[in-house]
Amino acid sequence: MIYQHNMLDTEYNGWTNYSTWNAALWVDNEEYAYFTRIDEQKRIVEWNSELVEQFIRDMFPDGTPDMQMREEDGCKLHTLDHVNYGEIADAWNDEEFSE
Repeated sequence: MIYQHNMLDTEYNGWTNYSTWNAALWVDNEEYAYFTRIDEQKRIVEWNSELVEQFIRDMFPDGTPDMQMREEDGCKLHTLDHVNYGEIADAWNDEEFSE
């Protein structure tokens, strides 16, 4: 039998964890954040984990709306501190955009 020691480390929808999936989802589905990311990508050429973290924290300083709502016993279960920014950088760098 497999026991999960930490729910924050559990893969979610193909991403490292829920927080990583949720942050990427909000950036790609919130119009302003998405188009700002595309404009930024043209300027910087390639994302790295530090740039992704800065971008996401600028867009969602208190976490995504979903992160703000998910609490257990007054403690947030998922925060921007749990995001795998390197994984998001890799995903964004793999995308191709036509101008």
